[in-house]
Amino acid sequence: MLSDKQQLEKDDKIKKVLIAFLSSKKTIEEISEGTGISKSSVQRYLTDEDAIRFIYTKDADFIIEEIKRKLEENKKEGLSKGGINFAKNNISTKDENGHFTGSKKR
Repeated sequence: MLSDKQQLEKDDKIKKVLIAFLSSKKTIEEISEGTGISKSSVQRYLTDEDAIRFIYTKDADFIIEEIKRKLEENKKEGLSKGGINFAKNNISTKDENGHFTGSKKR
């Protein structure tokens, strides 16, 4: 159980993370670097629905849905960038019939 002081500090960190995440197109890593809060804590704060509901009461449902939407958008963008980087750094290998057999580093 957290003391009142610890709870206030945690609530302040959650607010700081939420504002940074919702007001920009930053990744979790960028928010972590900007706020000085670890990446794991940033991720935990963004997905802690109970804490968000406690802090923002009336607007909590909207905020939670917006966070979920932005996290999904970031995930799709990350997967796309990962595929592009993979294609840049690797070449596909094919057999004598032209069938894909795998990939190797350039």
